[in-house]
Amino acid sequence: NIHHLSASSMDLYLECPMAFMGKYVYGWLMIAPAMQAQAIEVGKAVHFSLEAHHQGHDAVTALCQFWGTIVIPMAPGLFEKALGMVRSYIADESPDPCDVCEEKFSILVPGVNVPVIGYIDRHRGLTVHEYKSTSSPTWWSQERVDQSKQISLYCMAVGQKNSGAQVEGTCHVLKHHNATFTHEKYVTTRNKIELQECEEYVRSTWSAIN
Repeated sequence: NIHHLSASSMDLYLECPMAFMGKYVYGWLMIAPAMQAQAIEVGKAVHFSLEAHHQGHDAVTALCQFWGTIVIPMAPGLFEKALGMVRSYIADESPDPCDVCEEKFSILVPGVNVPVIGYIDRHRGLTVHEYKSTSSPTWWSQERVDQSKQISLYCMAVGQKNSGAQVEGTCHVLKHHNATFTHEKYVTTRNKIELQECEEYVRSTWSAIN
């Protein structure tokens, strides 16, 4: 019944195998609590806006367009938070013709019977860029980025497309805290041993699922 793995599905399995089975095997509809659902929509809106920015469009216009499609009730002030994060990012990052946004990848890991798939927020050459939005001043850190299995998988995918070249990962963390908006960048790389460890992580998770 399971046709592929992803960074998020493996995270869910390790967090709660029952929730993984419900969602990916039995097709349960996972309903998030209201505040979590609102945070997810804010993250989607920010991602949509930054993708538009790197495709040469106006990010604020894109944010307004996306916001109009949200169907769940949103708490007052959330649009202003999304707008603040978008503006903090576009003040630092300019579009480039070499930007590739929301590119899907599919890689095979030896010993795993299904592909690992994902969508890279953006990559330019041999650099993977990921966006994270948060209200926590401490949740994302250099250590967390260095240990991120998601970024390891994305570096692996781009590296495989480029004859095994080493890929750099840049995590763009957009923070809103006490009406202050910041854009912080954490740069990381994955060497051959770390990528092998990531492959073993995928294999062991697949074995546990089975």
